[in-house]
Amino acid sequence: VVYICGFLSYLEANPVKLPKGFIQCKQSDPQFDQCVTKAVNEGVPELVKGVPRFGLPPIDPLRISTLSIDQGHGPVAIKMDFNDLDILNIGTADIKDVKVDMGKKSIDMKIDLSAPAILEGHYKVSGKVLVLPIQGDGRSKFTLSGFKAEAKCDFKEITKDGETYWSLDNIDFNFSVTKLHIVMENLFNGDKALGDNMNVFLNENWPEILGELR
Repeated sequence: VVYICGFLSYLEANPVKLPKGFIQCKQSDPQFDQCVTKAVNEGVPELVKGVPRFGLPPIDPLRISTLSIDQGHGPVAIKMDFNDLDILNIGTADIKDVKVDMGKKSIDMKIDLSAPAILEGHYKVSGKVLVLPIQGDGRSKFTLSGFKAEAKCDFKEITKDGETYWSLDNIDFNFSVTKLHIVMENLFNGDKALGDNMNVFLNENWPEILGELR
């Protein structure tokens, strides 16, 4: 979402400077929002490969070096650290209903993935999930099917070297999935029976677990 918002902010502030091949949208166009929606969707295949001119690296897969979840209380109370986490299938994004408010400097959008979002990487976890303790250190894979999201990006206007830009100030992001499938290797110091049972438990209770972690 940060990536898409960054590109859109460039598009709004610099509509005449887009590279060849990108749809040009005029703010005076009564169908401006529809034009921006089409421009972003047609640009997704190029965006995921990276656009050096915008300082945007390739993002499918997107590598996140470290990510931490520290849920200290409630039914799901865990500390979970990820290393070298890859997010796959970002390139299947379908951007819908882009709405640009030039006065408020905000952009709203909906995002659907036509393929499951897959997160793969090394994890380390300790804590409690619902009624069961959990502990592990190994490879993991999280598959989120039916991924749909709504995002609102707020910007502030900045001027640099005589040029005006929108700088991302805040993002509100909400998502839903139809299913979450979890595979965590080497749970409980490699105890296969305990690990298999925990994976079954996690997948049977994924709605409650995901709800607690949001």
